[in-house]
Amino acid sequence: MYKYLIRQSLRELKVQFQNYFFLGLGLIIGAALFLYSFIMAIHTSSFPFADSLVFSGGICVAQLFSILFQKSLVFAMHPAAMHFFFNSEKLENIKTILFCKKIISKLVLSLLICLAILNFKLSINLWIKTFVLCTYFIICAFIRWFKYNRYRFDIIVVFYLFSSVLFLLAFSGTIIEATIPLFIFLIFTVYYNGKIKVDWGRYYEDALYQHRISSASRHKNLAEMHQIVAEHLARKKHRIRIYHLPLKKNNALLCKALIESLRMSKRGLALLGFLLVFAVLLNKTTIFAGIPIIGEPLLAPFLGMFAIGTFFANVKQIYSKQIASLYQKHKLGFFIPHTFMKIVSSYATVCCGFTTLIITVLCIIFRPGMIKSMIMLVIFNLIMVLSFLLLSKKRVSGLIDIVANLVFLFSSGLLF
Repeated sequence: MYKYLIRQSLRELKVQFQNYFFLGLGLIIGAALFLYSFIMAIHTSSFPFADSLVFSGGICVAQLFSILFQKSLVFAMHPAAMHFFFNSEKLENIKTILFCKKIISKLVLSLLICLAILNFKLSINLWIKTFVLCTYFIICAFIRWFKYNRYRFDIIVVFYLFSSVLFLLAFSGTIIEATIPLFIFLIFTVYYNGKIKVDWGRYYEDALYQHRISSASRHKNLAEMHQIVAEHLARKKHRIRIYHLPLKKNNALLCKALIESLRMSKRGLALLGFLLVFAVLLNKTTIFAGIPIIGEPLLAPFLGMFAIGTFFANVKQIYSKQIASLYQKHKLGFFIPHTFMKIVSSYATVCCGFTTLIITVLCIIFRPGMIKSMIMLVIFNLIMVLSFLLLSKKRVSGLIDIVANLVFLFSSGLLF
């Protein structure tokens, strides 16, 4: 059976290579150019990447986001392997292979990161930091595994905090002796994994779903991908439903808009929120001071404008798709006892409320003054409403999106 799994993996790589050759080649060239400029910037920089608490703290935050929002399986077993080996001793061999695969991938990633921050110079410090970073990555992978199996929340928090503190002390060079306790904690984490009760039924469904998505994407089968996503969303459980709200005829669309806002992708919202956090940290703190390009004082306001403008452009796009979807159903014959203006007003109310809240928080942080704050509120909300109203005009909707995004970009400059 092992040879069939290897043969299937090779076939999958062959199909992916055939369908995405030029795209992959372009990505490789682009990544090579970016890495070259990044490496040159590191060589000319005096910022202590290797021993910086900011850098190691950023890794901890990135791992926290991964634990909270990453949905893919930590140890992804092929559905066929699980089906044939589930009640046999060979399942343990498959688990060992998956664990070794995870170690190798984290080791390669850790080595590349440490090579970059140490100016691509081989030394004992390089191997120590690689070992520390790889150990921390593996511990966080097991923490994700614990969370996936719905283990006790307090245990997960303790595991993350304890490993993060040891990692910060060891990687930043504060207490290099913390490397030994971190490795011991990894051994304890692997041992503790035996106490986790795995929901194999849920695991098989998720593995099958992930394999179907991967197979459809390799073969560029968009119809199957849409069907798989629709089936997955239909099975997804929601805690808040529309009948939980004070539903009436006049506020039905408003309640629907609220429900759709609450059901937005948490991962997508986290990524959008990162743009705002980046803009604030870049312009109101000295965390990025000394970092090549990003830490330049003259470029900081422009990067902040770009981040904030991108945030609001994505917010507008999210609500525009919701309005367009409902309007399209209305045009196709789905009975909706409301006009297009009523649809727009309901969704615009929720969107403008969210926009006003975010702009108010940004104005409190950046302190641009009362007049600039009010101008920014009026411009952003007005652009949102106008772009929603013009969604029914397909000929100008694309042009309106471009104009709206430019307005968001340049209007964000009122904060600086």
